[in-house]
Amino acid sequence: MKYKSDFVTNSSSSSFVVMGVHLGDMLKIHDTLKYLKEVKGIEVIFKDDSEEILYEATKGTDLHFSKCGSEDNDDMVIGIKYTYMREDETLGEFKARVKQQLKESLNLEPTSVQHIEAGWYDG
Repeated sequence: MKYKSDFVTNSSSSSFVVMGVHLGDMLKIHDTLKYLKEVKGIEVIFKDDSEEILYEATKGTDLHFSKCGSEDNDDMVIGIKYTYMREDETLGEFKARVKQQLKESLNLEPTSVQHIEAGWYDG
């Protein structure tokens, strides 16, 4: 199997692959802000900017997030990239770690996590 180690300089496409969740209705901004302030000591100034909230909340974790979709549909996905899966970790343990980090960082408790692939082309 071949692995790409450099960026493709003439490409205008991007992809995002994680084990995680689509945030959608799961991210309750008010509850998340309260949790970040009271439990983690983080106060986010830009309360309407979900990317700022996610950035602050996921510092020091393996979680990555991205906006995916069109301008009309700003779906947010968050999870752990497969490259962060430990060599001795089973898939079940990896999924449990994703859930644990979502709980610890954003106070989210998804019933399940899934393989998520998102791609877009800037053309």
